[in-house]
Amino acid sequence: MTASARQVFAGKEAESFLTAVEDRLETLLEQRYADADSAFLERAAGHVTFADAAKRARPRLVFHFGRAVDADLESMVNIAAAAELVHTASLLHDDVVDTADERRGRTTVNTEWDNVTAILSGDLLLCFALQQLDEVDPRLVPSAVKVVEEMSRGIMLEVRSRKNLETTPAEWSSIAAGKTAALFGWCGGSPARIMDDDDAADRFRRCGRHLGIAFQLADDLRDLLDSESGKDRFADIRNGHPSHLLIWASRTDDAVYEQLDALWTGRAELTDEAVEEAADAVLATGAPERTRAALRQQVDRALEALGGYADRPGVRKVAGWADQLAREF
Repeated sequence: MTASARQVFAGKEAESFLTAVEDRLETLLEQRYADADSAFLERAAGHVTFADAAKRARPRLVFHFGRAVDADLESMVNIAAAAELVHTASLLHDDVVDTADERRGRTTVNTEWDNVTAILSGDLLLCFALQQLDEVDPRLVPSAVKVVEEMSRGIMLEVRSRKNLETTPAEWSSIAAGKTAALFGWCGGSPARIMDDDDAADRFRRCGRHLGIAFQLADDLRDLLDSESGKDRFADIRNGHPSHLLIWASRTDDAVYEQLDALWTGRAELTDEAVEEAADAVLATGAPERTRAALRQQVDRALEALGGYADRPGVRKVAGWADQLAREF
């Protein structure tokens, strides 16, 4: 979430809510046992959970959608904490898959400790999240389990699609749905679900899923266009990640296909200069414009899903953030 997007979501109530979520996360991850070795996984999980660069986009969605249906504040805090735990668990597992060495401005758990610690601390966070939801409202547990299943399948598809120029737009959509949209949708619908407002729950879930796809499209654009985000620019090209821009460009321009294929198969040296040349070639195909249009379409669908709830408190904030996301690039 960029600084401008955070400003749209800003406000004393929202910041107070996020403070309560942080407190809840600390309670869940505090050292529970007298024996320090027994709390080892909690400390490792907290290494990423409490990094300063954590955006807390998902807790923010829970808060604003919850406001629209007057959801109980404490329940929202617990739902938001659970969502953040599920998200962080996926990051811990991703870093092992990617052999990443930095996350949220810190060394990754797999680098600071080892892969086993990263995997098991992620598993522990998933357990904490489900236990938390069972205490809030057991009805939320089955949907949360389905989200974890969809996230797992999406990440598996992403791994199989790396450096694979035969990846289709439909497969990219499935990856984005698993990586981001599934949990965004769950964050949207869960506050209304505990209020027994099925119509709002369905609309907010659909809105959240479209926002998740838009969020991923924006992230793909940021990789090629944003030199000030603090992230490793052109990482998608360097690592062979399936992004919307790279898939569209390679399917549109045979020269771009050959250029990326040479880099990803080792026929060409993966130098900074070669990566920048490939990025320029992708940009020249019109891929950014195509991705911007897709992003705008997802935002429009998200806003359309809200129906008559669009003017409710909280939902207006979500709509403002969605519009900001569409105009960012």
